[in-house]
Amino acid sequence: MKREIFKDKIKHQRMLGYWSILPLVQVHEILYFANFDFIIIDLEHGTYSFQEAAEVVSAVQSKGMFALIRPSSHDPKEILRCLELGVDGICIPQVSNVEQAKKIVNACMYPPMGMRGASGFTRATKYGQLNFVHHTKISNEQLFVSLLIEDKEGLENAPEIAELLGVDCIYFGTYDIASSLKIDNQAGAEVNQIIQTSIDSIDDKGVVFGQVAVDYGQFNALDERINFVPCGVDCGIILAGAEKFMQELKK
Repeated sequence: MKREIFKDKIKHQRMLGYWSILPLVQVHEILYFANFDFIIIDLEHGTYSFQEAAEVVSAVQSKGMFALIRPSSHDPKEILRCLELGVDGICIPQVSNVEQAKKIVNACMYPPMGMRGASGFTRATKYGQLNFVHHTKISNEQLFVSLLIEDKEGLENAPEIAELLGVDCIYFGTYDIASSLKIDNQAGAEVNQIIQTSIDSIDDKGVVFGQVAVDYGQFNALDERINFVPCGVDCGIILAGAEKFMQELKK
């Protein structure tokens, strides 16, 4: 069965997923049954090895979920290893200016759009089954590239970053934005207004917007133009469900 393309689908509807720091296939099978649309494997904050990431990508994609990944840095070698897992998208942290964004796109795209390293024998090419020339064309067309804006400089440069060919999503990292601007509440009205103002400045660039929503209040306060929504982190989702269950039992 032909898989849907995340990059195309998210342009037309809000999609709900979660950040993952737990490298356990069974956890993500359970969250698939809860009807999440996507997972973002977090190599920046999580405990994943690349082997564990590969196993989770394979498992969730086989169920029909979309698999994205966040490398720990802008290192082209790490980005390449992430892409060779055959992910639907990549989320790059701490993007503050256009020069950084250009280097990231260069690492994510095959020539002529970039300088991504070439191998015809990885999971991304079905271990050599795909025609490599066709693979490079399809990858350049279908890979979802999300850049995380997480500080004041990034907010200031977001409109110019959003204009770059190869950038599909501007994601607002509310925790880091709040921290960099010395705001106490990442889910409060002040951060929401900052994000709305930023979206207003880049709304006609054709990119998707993303932001986390860790609870119902933050979800309900999202700008309606935000389609890429990780609903918290896998461990937090499990903890919230367990706490709610225990509270009901102890009433």
